[in-house]
Amino acid sequence: NDRNNKMVLEVAQFSRQVQLLHTDISTWSNGIDAGLSTMKAMLEAPLPIPYDINEEGNVVAFDPEPHAVGHSVKTDKFPKALATMKAKLAEETLNPLAKWLDAAETIRVRNLKCHQLGLDVDTQTATVARAAAKLAKAQEMAPEEPGLTPEAALENALITHQTEEDKLVRLEQRFAEMEASVFNALLDVMRDAQVVREYAAAALVIMQGAVHTSLAAFDLGAKPDPYKLPEPCTPEIKLPNFAAVQIPMAAMRKGGLYDFRSTLCTQAEDPLQAAVTAPPPPVDPRSTTEFAPGIAAQSGVAPTALSYQAASP
Repeated sequence: NDRNNKMVLEVAQFSRQVQLLHTDISTWSNGIDAGLSTMKAMLEAPLPIPYDINEEGNVVAFDPEPHAVGHSVKTDKFPKALATMKAKLAEETLNPLAKWLDAAETIRVRNLKCHQLGLDVDTQTATVARAAAKLAKAQEMAPEEPGLTPEAALENALITHQTEEDKLVRLEQRFAEMEASVFNALLDVMRDAQVVREYAAAALVIMQGAVHTSLAAFDLGAKPDPYKLPEPCTPEIKLPNFAAVQIPMAAMRKGGLYDFRSTLCTQAEDPLQAAVTAPPPPVDPRSTTEFAPGIAAQSGVAPTALSYQAASP
């Protein structure tokens, strides 16, 4: 039964691929069913209602009428397309693949029985060999069992040998018939395996047909459902009204930094105004700057260190 055992292993390896194909086609079919069902529910769902603030300051629905995003899509075609797809897949792809897998499994089981029958043939062959040896001894007038005459031992050995040999012949006949039957069934399964390609192509065509039928339900040339939305809102930005601040820098430059500080340190009601109205300090004719003489006027010292002397004529 060696040739059948090797062929069964080959068929088993191919059967695993066919089983994966059967499983994936079923998974794809369920995925298309779920996807089109979800799409149908989405197309039939109402669009979100926009809200705005009316003149009284209340939040109200701007367009309370329900609007479906798929108002121009004939969603009733989706269930029909799915039903047709499932029926055709079962009839033209899934059921034939399942039958092929069942046939391969049946042959595998039958081959196991054939292999077991071959083992029985080997066992019976050994039994016949022992009966033949016993018959040969009986023919030599040497009975193995005590108390038997040579003629009785010979007759007993002859009957046993014939019985076991008859069993062997019948077992060999059964084994030959079963081995040939399994071999022919394996050939049929291998011949039918060539058609798996057509089953795979048919599955793709059927699923593609369901998608195309669903796509035909869309009327992309139709105008969308009038969906009123409020105008975009532009917020009004208000800036705080800051008062202008005037910094008396001119007074600081005119009166000198020391006079300005001394004026601020007084107890006058308005020290800034006092700094502005203070008399200007005397100007040293020898100096080319205006800030150092102010300090010299307060100290009574000639501005030699803080001033630049003019060049002699």
